[in-house]
Amino acid sequence: MAERRPSPLDVLVQTMLRKWDADDWDGAVALAKVAAPYIHPKASVARLPRSIADVEDEDLHEFCERLGAEGDYASGEPAD
Repeated sequence: MAERRPSPLDVLVQTMLRKWDADDWDGAVALAKVAAPYIHPKASVARLPRSIADVEDEDLHEFCERLGAEGDYASGEPAD
């Protein structure tokens, strides 16, 4: 069976941790900045709605159900 080789991200993280353990804070931070987008990607601004009016009714209904909200979602009227 072939040996598993580390990915580039594995190398970055392992090297970052070694620098951290060696008290090389600047080196660890530099590598953390490089690795961070691959571990914690940001939400794309292009995917976010500009306003609540841009959200599909079905998506809004599902969101409100998850929150346990009640009422007429389409009219914006809260439950009594």
